[in-house]
Amino acid sequence: MLVRIDFERGGSSAGRLVWLLAAGATVVLAASCSNNAAQSTIDLGNAIEVRPADVVDAAADLPPPPEPPPDVPRVEPEPVEPSPEPVPEPVPDVPDVPDVPDVPDLPDLPDVPDVPELPPDLPEPQPEPGPDLVELVDLAPEIVDVPPDIPPEEVTPVEQCWEWGPDPATPAAGTLLTQAEFKMVGKAKPDETYINEKGKKFDKTNQAYVWSLTRDAERIWVGTVANTMCLVLTPFGGAVLGYESDNALCLTLAEGSNIFADWRIPEIWEYNLATKTWTQRKETLGTAENPGIAHETLGWRASFTIGDLVIISGPGTGLLWGMPGYGNSFAAYKNGEFVGSLKQTEYNDVRRWVNYGGQVYFGTQLWDGTGVVMRWNGDESALPDSLWQFQDVGHIEGEAAWLVGYHQRLYAVTWPTSFVGGGSGFQVWRSPKIPPCGLTEDHQEQWEMVFAYSDYDPDPTTNSLAGGGAMEVFHDAIYFGSMHVPFTAACKNPLDFVGCALEKYLKTAPLSVFKLVEDAQGDAQVEALFGKDKGGSYSPSLGPGGFGNFYNNYFWSVSVHDGWLYIGTMDYSFFTADALTAYALPGNFGGFVPYQKHGFDLWATPDGEQWVPVATDGLGNPFNWGARHLMSDGQHLWLGTANPFNLNPKGGWELWGTGL
Repeated sequence: MLVRIDFERGGSSAGRLVWLLAAGATVVLAASCSNNAAQSTIDLGNAIEVRPADVVDAAADLPPPPEPPPDVPRVEPEPVEPSPEPVPEPVPDVPDVPDVPDVPDLPDLPDVPDVPELPPDLPEPQPEPGPDLVELVDLAPEIVDVPPDIPPEEVTPVEQCWEWGPDPATPAAGTLLTQAEFKMVGKAKPDETYINEKGKKFDKTNQAYVWSLTRDAERIWVGTVANTMCLVLTPFGGAVLGYESDNALCLTLAEGSNIFADWRIPEIWEYNLATKTWTQRKETLGTAENPGIAHETLGWRASFTIGDLVIISGPGTGLLWGMPGYGNSFAAYKNGEFVGSLKQTEYNDVRRWVNYGGQVYFGTQLWDGTGVVMRWNGDESALPDSLWQFQDVGHIEGEAAWLVGYHQRLYAVTWPTSFVGGGSGFQVWRSPKIPPCGLTEDHQEQWEMVFAYSDYDPDPTTNSLAGGGAMEVFHDAIYFGSMHVPFTAACKNPLDFVGCALEKYLKTAPLSVFKLVEDAQGDAQVEALFGKDKGGSYSPSLGPGGFGNFYNNYFWSVSVHDGWLYIGTMDYSFFTADALTAYALPGNFGGFVPYQKHGFDLWATPDGEQWVPVATDGLGNPFNWGARHLMSDGQHLWLGTANPFNLNPKGGWELWGTGL
């Protein structure tokens, strides 16, 4: 955590620093990233269900029965008079007629009481049976299809299972997108005013990231998180020491912020594709007397769409301090209308959702750090009661950060179990073969690890802090990468503030890119494509880490669009420059890597072998340090940014799209 020493404010900052070091805290340079994964549009398909409305009203729609056989004497009914007794007296004699198969079912018919509705002045029965009686007899076989002792509303929908086949093939590569084709359709606006000690006034834009992104038939849905850089600084003393420059501000507890390090209530927005208008959805905010679930939500991190149902989810505020009770948050919308919300206290930090094999899964973790893969068993056709149904189907070492389906299995990358070292680091796990009806609780302990980043990078001071980035299936292989939070590696002398900060800077690794395939025996084989030869089991075959840019530290988002694989990065070069100024660190120290262009990169490949840059400057905004989300809907490629520079006019999240 980089520390700002501010002697103009009474000298208390230096005292706090000494106090922290004396207490055994590790003071590191500010890290400013988010460690989560992206969202994709999911379409589960059409569920099969039995509705009570499918059982028709027997008295209203009864079709006519066959004429009695000619050799059977006709039983003439008595005149029907208004009476509480529903069954005419001649009915019991009908079962004695052997050639009329449907008459024995008459005692089970629930709608015979409608017969008294006949007019009281009904004339004497004619030789031919009346139309009402004819209709009643012939519908009996349809009514008994629903057992009379099971109310229709308790009939369980038919479970949808999957007939497994080969994974869909990647289409042939079309035309590569250019940076000029991306158009901005939305941007966060300032929501506060800040005046610093010198009297300079700033418009402050708190909402920093497009933290989740999905769409339904009519809308793009955006979930945000505010002041993300401040949230990441919290475990490293940020809530006490803060951060301030002309571009970014993180208030401290003493300066009037809250326990969650300048946290603000996250927001949900919808963008109407037809009218091209934005609407903030405020149902999760609640009221002053009854605050909604957003007041306990760190940010809206992950979302998915199934049919016309959208679920937006995120970790609770307790994630920063390990406070059980502030677990995952969920909010649901159907056809654009709010359905309900849920607080899931036993788990925290919900991440990537995926639809595979006709079932929907997402990654999360228990409070002890055990990674968990959850299955969503909700029924979008029976809301809201059937909405919040989940099943724990996988336990892995480290938080499940991103999921993909591949060769009848789920693959998951993990995030570090600890940011102070000693954790499991970055790994890839896979499920057993998925049965036709999906994974269940019986599969919890059947997952296996197939890759460990430590085999690529044996250095324990860096590999334990590497996180798993985005994943995508492309041309029958999984492409995935690494993520490295800046300035979090261990240093030799924590008491040497400047020296320790610079050592952490030099140990921050650029992203690496890997490719995984299953061989003929079904074993997972991993190849390093981009990175540094670190003396481990893997030597990169295509180029240096970060696509040649030292500051590209996150393999943050990925999507297949028109036959091309697009990858969005995080570039923390501007943050480094800003932090050097904020903390008065030397900018010409040994080993300093010169900046290239500030702002995230967007790279693409048609085949996994040839890689080309589409943008290297944050789509023209150097403060866009991350391409946080990429999402293709077939016609458009949508890109949501990460931009935590809340005092700069170009700060705050942005949404871009192509083909507009």
